[in-house]
Amino acid sequence: MTIRGILKGTAALVLGGLLFFVFGWVPYFLGGLATTRRFQFPDKENAGVDPKALGLPFESVALRSSDGVELAGWWVPADEARGTVVLVHGLNRSRIEMVRKAPFLHEHHWNALLFDLRHHGESGGEATTFGFKEKDDVLAAVAEARRRASDTPLGSLMSTTNAAGVISIALSSLACPHPAA
Repeated sequence: MTIRGILKGTAALVLGGLLFFVFGWVPYFLGGLATTRRFQFPDKENAGVDPKALGLPFESVALRSSDGVELAGWWVPADEARGTVVLVHGLNRSRIEMVRKAPFLHEHHWNALLFDLRHHGESGGEATTFGFKEKDDVLAAVAEARRRASDTPLGSLMSTTNAAGVISIALSSLACPHPAA
């Protein structure tokens, strides 16, 4: 074997190792970080705010997703409700991101259910699945909203395309007697 052959073999091995590292290990490592760590956006504007701080009546609710994950939420009832809105936060956020929307809904006689998706805020869960299992969380919230206000239309309000995707998948899988907004 010549020196040139050895160098070509070494270069191919180094290049193969580098490609494996960049396109194999790095995405695996970063994907693990993104799904299992609790990254939380530091929402300083809404820190410590709950519906009571905004002058709204509310009740803390505990929901359970179909796979047993416990979800934390707030039910904000409205007098003479015209409908119910399920508010879904975005990735790495929590229901506190949506809390300032509740007074508007309440003022216009809409109930609101704000809740934390799995692995966010005060809810349980060991990983974020980017919508795969979060749709079950939305279905649990929709079921709770229907249980509390079965005679009103149901709508949704979300903050990001991630939440929009999750809630559209969840709502499309329901046989809804009321149209979803």
